[in-house]
Parts: sequence; C-alpha cells; structure tokens
Amino acid sequence: MAPPAASNTTDATPSWTPSAEPTARPTARPTAEPFRLYHVPILMYHRIVPTSEAGNSLPDLVVSPQTFSTQLGALHDAGWRSITMATLANDMETDATIPAKTFVITFDDGWSDGFGYAFPVLRQYGYVGTFFVISSRIDQSGFLSTTQLQTLEAAGDEIGNHTQEHVSLTTVSLARAKQEVENASVQIARAIGHRPVSLAYPMGGVSTPAAWVVSQIPDIKIAVTTGRGQTETWFERYDTPRVRIHPTTDPAELVASLGH
Repeated sequence: MAPPAASNTTDATPSWTPSAEPTARPTARPTAEPFRLYHVPILMYHRIVPTSEAGNSLPDLVVSPQTFSTQLGALHDAGWRSITMATLANDMETDATIPAKTFVITFDDGWSDGFGYAFPVLRQYGYVGTFFVISSRIDQSGFLSTTQLQTLEAAGDEIGNHTQEHVSLTTVSLARAKQEVENASVQIARAIGHRPVSLAYPMGGVSTPAAWVVSQIPDIKIAVTTGRGQTETWFERYDTPRVRIHPTTDPAELVASLGH
C-alpha cells in the first residue's frame, strides 16, 4: 500500500508510521461470466385461487391453493430452496456459485390472490416469490394493492415488471415498447420505493428488438419468457426460459423433472 501524501510540515519526522502488518487491498468485485450455464429452474404460475373464484381466467392458468401447497411441499421435502429473480440476476452478475436445488417461483399478472392465497403458502415453506405486476392494475379490483406489494417485499418477496398495460412488446413500435416498460418501472417504484430488477414479457412476446429495448431500461437486469427451459446464462439473460406449472402438474413428477 502506498503511504499517504506527505504533510506540509517541515519536521523531518514522518507524519505516518507503517502498520505492523500490510493492509490487504480491496477485493475486486467478480464480474459475470457471460456463458456460464446455471441450472436454477424458474417456475411460472399465474393464479393461485380456487376455481370457484377464478372468473373467466383460462383454466390452465389457475392452480388451486391446495395443489400449489402440495407442489411446493414436495419440493421442500426434496431439499429445494427458493430465491427471487433479483437474487438470481445478482448472483449471475457477480459470477456466484448458486447451490444445487435452488429454484425461483414466479407469478404473472399481479392478481390479488397472489397475496391472499399464494403468499401464506410461500411463508409456510419458507419460500419467496417474484410477483410480476401490470402497473396500471395496481390498486384495481382483483389485483395487488400498494399495501400488499409493500408487505410482500418486506417479507423478502420481489415485485417485478410486467409492463404498464400488458402489451406484447413484439406487436408495438420500439418507442411504445420502451414506454410500456419504463412507465411500469416508474409506477412500481412509486408503490415500493425502488425500480424493479426483473421483467416478464406479456404473453411471452420476445424478439431481438424487444429484448434490446428491455436491456436499455435502468435497473432491469433479467427478463423471462414463457419459453420452456431450466438453464440460464448472463449472455442471454433477457431471454430467460421458465417451467410452466399447470393445475394438473403432479408434485412428484415436478420434483423429478427439475433434476438435482
């Protein structure tokens, strides 16, 4: 370590004395390894709600709370631990080693049953989730409220960006796509105090131009699609696949399908 700059005093005695042991240099922050292949399955849910309360939602997007609990219980018993999308992105960015049997639980659209039904089950198993919200629907009937978003985040869950109006980014101009994502980040920040780190493409609509737009939005580090897969790389972090979970997904088969 270089000594401090000399003082202006004319005394011949040095104004500093070396320590008994050299001070270690700060450790440089690791950087992402672009093509390092991670295996952190990202489960994709939409609604966790009894069928009788699901209204006109597509049946395949509705998982009952009991089924959801059974699925997560099987993963818990098999030794799986959960992290959020933000944690996954940060770990990839710093080239961290993520323990085996780590997975992510995501919920699309920001339905209020994510708080009423999914949240208690997550807490039961000590799990956390990422809730992708459509920002124009925050505080609207049937969707997560500002208070609920704040409660979720305070419990360790993550609030992600699902655009402002749930518009497929592949069907609009790049300017509109940017507006959809940026406005959602601003509105989410108003609700929880900071901008989101992750995004889910509405309807899974992703293209090279759409991914580029998302990559230009401040703070968004990772984006997920509806494409099927269980592997992630930093290089393709704006086109990250997920594992779609159905109401008929068997818990034992789910555990087996995720591998180690």
